[in-house]
Amino acid sequence: MTIFGAASLLLLVSFAPPPDPAAPNPQLLYLPVGFEAPGEPVALTTPPPPPPPTPGQALRDGVLIVVSLSSQRLFVFRKGEPWASTPVSTGVPGKPTPVGSFPILQKQVWHRSTLYSDAPMPYMQRITWGGIALHAGHVTGRPASHGCIRLPAGFAKKLYAITDSTSVVVITRERLRSADDARERG
Repeated sequence: MTIFGAASLLLLVSFAPPPDPAAPNPQLLYLPVGFEAPGEPVALTTPPPPPPPTPGQALRDGVLIVVSLSSQRLFVFRKGEPWASTPVSTGVPGKPTPVGSFPILQKQVWHRSTLYSDAPMPYMQRITWGGIALHAGHVTGRPASHGCIRLPAGFAKKLYAITDSTSVVVITRERLRSADDARERG
């Protein structure tokens, strides 16, 4: 009977659905079979992650990336100083690049799109769970992507090396012509 109880518990854990990434992550603590403890299983929760930095915090203390959809240009600041700038290609009509402030959610040196025919996305830095990312790709200086921000390959590799989860990407429709314009927007 003890073996059956342990096997049932094992099956319960083995076939549990994956947790919802947006929900808190409760985990149940199960005591060994035969261990007598009063009450129900104890629910443990992990503390929520800290909120992402604001653009001002990233500008001051880390890496801030500002993308101008109108200019098709990206500006990078590292600890408040201009680091680099490059032309980009963003989303075409019908597949727009979202506007707003986004943290870097995930990074992979070599990634393939699960949405668009296994398309290569080298030096991928995900900014939305809906598939939008910064990555190396063909840059025309005009909108040409499915919503991602395409970067020249060499630039994508260098940018990948300096960003982390405290970096912030600000995407705006405003025309930005210089790092000073981008700093004010960020």
